[in-house]
Amino acid sequence: MEKAFSQLRLILAREGIKTVSTDVSAGVMKAENPATAFQRALPIDVFASTEGNLLNVEMIFTLPSGVTASRDTVKGYLCGALNQLLPKSK
Repeated sequence: MEKAFSQLRLILAREGIKTVSTDVSAGVMKAENPATAFQRALPIDVFASTEGNLLNVEMIFTLPSGVTASRDTVKGYLCGALNQLLPKSK
């Protein structure tokens, strides 16, 4: 789980998204696309859990009220970030 969060921090940072907090033992990472003059901060919650020898990572992007975004754009972005995670090396 720690390796996945480490990878995801770098992936998100390349996109200008900062990690706000990480709790590896709880499997939770909070990140946000920082506010600019033209947009509010946009929170991203990351949840990781293990099932046997599989690690599941889920990202939830919550739009604040009054903010709109294309579902396909958000889905493509989140899936693109998750697809960059490398599997655990043996």
